[in-house]
Amino acid sequence: MNIPAPPDSPSLKILLVDDEEMVLKATRDYLVTCFGFDVDITESGAQAIARLSLTQYDAIIADYDMDHMSGLELLSSIREKGDQTPFIMFTGKGREEVAIASFELGADGYVQKGGEIRSQFAELAQKIKVTVQNKRTTTALQEQDNRRRMLFETMEQGVIYQDQDGIIIEANPAAE
Repeated sequence: MNIPAPPDSPSLKILLVDDEEMVLKATRDYLVTCFGFDVDITESGAQAIARLSLTQYDAIIADYDMDHMSGLELLSSIREKGDQTPFIMFTGKGREEVAIASFELGADGYVQKGGEIRSQFAELAQKIKVTVQNKRTTTALQEQDNRRRMLFETMEQGVIYQDQDGIIIEANPAAE
């Protein structure tokens, strides 16, 4: 097997949750060896929640079908706490309902287990990278917009934005 060298970029910190020990360790080993991710593993949703209270992750990858707490229940619990860490459902359950429910609860991605192992892990790694980058970009844009909004609302000079027809679309308090 020809394994590519891990990327030179900073390692992404991943939390991997699956109640099947063999799958859990194989996935971790592949993501660490082939893609250079820093991967913590847990075998239950409860363990994952405990880890999340102690450590910040770039992404969470969870199986759907786990004892005691499904991947959907884990996702729901995480989102209810306001945690918007990118979440990818990684499951052998290929039903459309699972994918739809995942996205409705706030999942950022869905990857189905099975098939050729290298392709499966390459797809998962790519989904992790894209999802984390999208989240970082969205967060940066929101922060930039918040700074612009604060400056706009607190500056002493009046500023008025008009559309192409000259209609005022926004004015700061100093302009009013």
